Amino acid sequence: MWEWIAENSAGLNVVISVVTVFVWVGYFQLLFLSFRRQRRTRILINRGAGRGTDARCLISNMGAEPLYVISIIGTLEKGGTSMSAEISDLDSYEVGEVSKSSEATNQGPLESGEFMDIGKFSALMARCARALGESEENVSERFDGLKLTVIAAYGADDLSVGATRRFVLETRDGWTKLDPERISTRQLRARRERRELEKLLYDYR
Repeated sequence: MWEWIAENSAGLNVVISVVTVFVWVGYFQLLFLSFRRQRRTRILINRGAGRGTDARCLISNMGAEPLYVISIIGTLEKGGTSMSAEISDLDSYEVGEVSKSSEATNQGPLESGEFMDIGKFSALMARCARALGESEENVSERFDGLKLTVIAAYGADDLSVGATRRFVLETRDGWTKLDPERISTRQLRARRERRELEKLLYDYR
């Protein structure tokens, strides 16, 4: 056997080298995938403290790095038509209710694992309606859907990242139920989606 190994040592060395290369390639692939998962953003848009329109809307950063919330876009939907407005900041109707300037905006940094309460869904819908020049009266009964889109800056990336989630409105016996359309928040990470977010920012600035 040793004689066979000695006679074929050159070929064995080639095989061992090739196997070693594949092992290292696999190892670096695992490292790369792990690094990419850690770098990926994960923004959650959740409903808390109830199931009606008085429930609170919570924005959470579940990514590994801090992010900065730049803008929140609200879209009111009715029968296949939609109307959108930026609702990041309190409007003139609401600003008198705050005690300090920092409470007048939902823009700002979010550390990894942190969340911000951006207010009641009913207040967000009313703010959106006012921004669109619509009446805020019975706004939750006049529309059948609300979509929220969060746009944020993340790390040193030039393009913004984001997330979106749609909530379905259903009114029965004078009470409006608000439920998320999908189980999870849809992340907007693809380059095409991020370019669309940049265009949204431009349109609403």
